[in-house]
Amino acid sequence: MNCQSCKNPITKNSTICEWCGAILSTDAIISDNVFTVLDTHKILFQGKVLVGKFEKPISISKGEEFVYKQNGILSKAIIKSIEYNKEMIDTYYGNELIGILI
Repeated sequence: MNCQSCKNPITKNSTICEWCGAILSTDAIISDNVFTVLDTHKILFQGKVLVGKFEKPISISKGEEFVYKQNGILSKAIIKSIEYNKEMIDTYYGNELIGILI
């Protein structure tokens, strides 16, 4: 069996891909407020920025785990930083378009 996201081999009963972190079973998702990714870009030596928005207003902070949906696949990640109005911030509340560095 292969991961739907990265196509690497996974064990039969896996719920999270050990290669890319994609959640393989939606039953493992506990969050009811998913971040929908509209665009991505990489920051050299820093990570990947997911640009999008949450379904409903949420309070999030640097270091927290969140659930995001990209190309129909649900995944979890830890927030390294948040970009809002072209500024890097540690805490955000709302559901406007933001960038999250993972």
